[in-house]
Amino acid sequence: MSTEWPKRIRSRAAKLKNGNALLALAEESPILPEMRRRIMNGEKPVAALSGEMVERFGQEHAEHHGLRQLAGEATAFMVESMLGAIRSSGSRKILDDQVFTSGTPFRIPGQTGETVLAEPLATELLVRHLTDAALAELAAILAAEQERRLTT
Repeated sequence: MSTEWPKRIRSRAAKLKNGNALLALAEESPILPEMRRRIMNGEKPVAALSGEMVERFGQEHAEHHGLRQLAGEATAFMVESMLGAIRSSGSRKILDDQVFTSGTPFRIPGQTGETVLAEPLATELLVRHLTDAALAELAAILAAEQERRLTT
């Protein structure tokens, strides 16, 4: 996935060791669905990054204050812009996490933990990762399928 990060996030990432690598990590396909799952379970979505941060950057670098702040900012941008999540008030403690001690809680309007709709999210992620040529091919396949269903 190629995210159009706001200038403030890109410039902060450029100034930090592992900053751009963190943004690349946040764009990886399993991260956004994991953030969504955490929101639906009442957890902080930023924690979806902690295990991979430790694995890729090492514990000491993952705990760097500036990198943790960037992770929080990137997470907020992603869940607000891509999932339509809304920030709940204030920062809350995160217990038993490798990197984060607190995080901003979010909620997705109109959905509860029992009504997670995986299909629209999977479709959205698939389409975002397609090249222009593959997207055109998919459009042709969908048009043919739609035509078949109308005539059956």
